[in-house]
Amino acid sequence: MTALRLSIVTVIAVALGFVAPPLASSAAEPAYIAVIAAGRNSSRLSLYAAGSEVTVTRVYRSPASTPGLSSFAADTAAAGPGAVQPLLDGLREHLGGEGVAVADVPVALLATAGMRRVKLDDPVAAREILASTRAPLAASGFPLHANRILPDTQEGLLAWLDANANAGTLDAPGKDIGIVEVGGASAQVAFRSPRTSGPGVSTVRVNGRDLHAVAVSYLGLGNNESRALMQRKTSGGGSCFPNNASGMDPVDYLSTSSMPVNSAQASYRGSTCGRAYADVINEVGRTYPREVRPRNLRNLAGFTGAHFIGLGTPRFVYSDFAIPTDADDRRALQIALRTTCKGDDAWLRVQALFPAGSQSFAETQCSSGAYLNQLFFGPTGIRLDPSRFDARAMLPGGDPSWPAGYAITALHP
Repeated sequence: MTALRLSIVTVIAVALGFVAPPLASSAAEPAYIAVIAAGRNSSRLSLYAAGSEVTVTRVYRSPASTPGLSSFAADTAAAGPGAVQPLLDGLREHLGGEGVAVADVPVALLATAGMRRVKLDDPVAAREILASTRAPLAASGFPLHANRILPDTQEGLLAWLDANANAGTLDAPGKDIGIVEVGGASAQVAFRSPRTSGPGVSTVRVNGRDLHAVAVSYLGLGNNESRALMQRKTSGGGSCFPNNASGMDPVDYLSTSSMPVNSAQASYRGSTCGRAYADVINEVGRTYPREVRPRNLRNLAGFTGAHFIGLGTPRFVYSDFAIPTDADDRRALQIALRTTCKGDDAWLRVQALFPAGSQSFAETQCSSGAYLNQLFFGPTGIRLDPSRFDARAMLPGGDPSWPAGYAITALHP
């Protein structure tokens, strides 16, 4: 491991001299905002309080999620009652226990990649879903801050903002943190730009000043959508799944999908699977301007100076493979894939990674790992420098997120 290959904790605590910012005084009346993150698979509400400087603190999170808004495309009127009302009811109960008035807590509902896909496929359904979600928000007594689809570039930009506010690096361009986030439907990449405009450059305003970052969201390069496209291109993608010769459950991988994979006939082959995913990344990338396609991001100003961290799927995949946080993330992932997923009855080794009763992601562990390997390090992917990338970085304030970044812009305008 080179000197550059420091854990992000060391980078922050030592190189930056990071001191966790104090929270807002309990004696003062705090400012709040609630953000409903309406993702592809679920919707969840988080309540944020303003901290000092440009930080926010999550002080409440809905104990359970509700369905993602895109699941209401065939019954649009049910989106508000089914996805939003339970979250507002839970927030109201929490605030009552804290003695905080509903009128003091604006609520922002922001939908992401799932609703972007609905808007592309059925714009009328997208409008009707948002009309349905607006109704309970308007009747709730909470001030309405937003009820819309979050622009794709904002998802990465706001996660980048939260990561750097969290780490104390917003005023330290030489210690920049970049983010690579992989969700279900889309993948986001963001890093500070020394330029105020240009390919992929977006601007976010915080505390009265403008910050500039390259922020790109690739709809179709999320873990689930990339897998679905890979399967369509390869008649099922059996080379991305482990063999299950013993006949143990499951009989089929992805049994509820449109292209289940016979587990006994599956046979993981890293090179074949890798090429299939490289083709997927290339195909989706061609729908974007040449300068911001994944393989060309490294040519943009600011990329080589950033230390990237993984968000979303990478954190789970690396954790499930038990890859140490101080490992070479490219080499360690490739070794884990080869030693775990390849060979006769490899399913037994994959299954052993997951505790009993928590194996919902075991079936896709190998395909997800193979995809991340190509997206992060492959020739058509982002081509991250392993010495400047941490898939499981730990920041002092917890995992960065775009909802927290949105709260920063709302509470520290």
